[in-house]
Amino acid sequence: MNDICIAMIRHDINNIPEYPLPAGFSFRAFAGGDETTWAELMVVPEMFQDADTAMKHFREEFLECISDNKDRCFFIVHEATGRSVATAMAWYDCLDGEDYGRVHWVVVHPEFQGAGLGKALLSRVMQRLAESHSKAYLRTHPVNWRAIRMYTEFGFTPWITNNQPEEVEAWQALSDKLGIPLL
Repeated sequence: MNDICIAMIRHDINNIPEYPLPAGFSFRAFAGGDETTWAELMVVPEMFQDADTAMKHFREEFLECISDNKDRCFFIVHEATGRSVATAMAWYDCLDGEDYGRVHWVVVHPEFQGAGLGKALLSRVMQRLAESHSKAYLRTHPVNWRAIRMYTEFGFTPWITNNQPEEVEAWQALSDKLGIPLL
C-alpha cells in the first residue's frame, strides 16, 4: 500500500501558515547548474536510485521550462557548510481544465529533518503559489506520513482521484496512524 500514489488538495490558498527558517539556514532560488544539486537531494530519500536517474528525470520534466525554475524552485542552504539541504518546487498544472498550483518534489535531507525546515519550505512554496494560483494540490505516498501530517497543518485534505479502494484504504490507515480524521 505504501507504493501507491495519493493526492491532497487545498481548495483555496488563503491564510497560509507562516514558518520562518531556523537560525543558520537561508533560502535561495534555483540557479544555473542546480540540476545536479536537485538530483543529488532526490537520491537521499531514495526517490531515485542514483543521481544520473534523477538528472534524467529532471531533464525530461523540466528542461523545456528550465527558466521557470528560477522563480519556482527553492533550496534551503545550511549556512555553516554552504550545502543545500532541502528543496521544493512551487509548480503548476492543469487538472480537469482548471489551473492549479502544485507542491512538487519536496525533500529535506534526513540529517536536517525535525528542525522545522519542511514547514518553512512549504510556507515559502505556498506563498509563491499564491502569487499566481487560487488552489493547489500535491501527490505523495503513504510512507511519507510525517509530511502528510504537515500538509494537513497547511490545509491540504485527501483528494481521492481515481475512487480506487486502495486510495480509500490508504487514507483510512493514515487517519489511524496520525490520529486525525482524514476522510
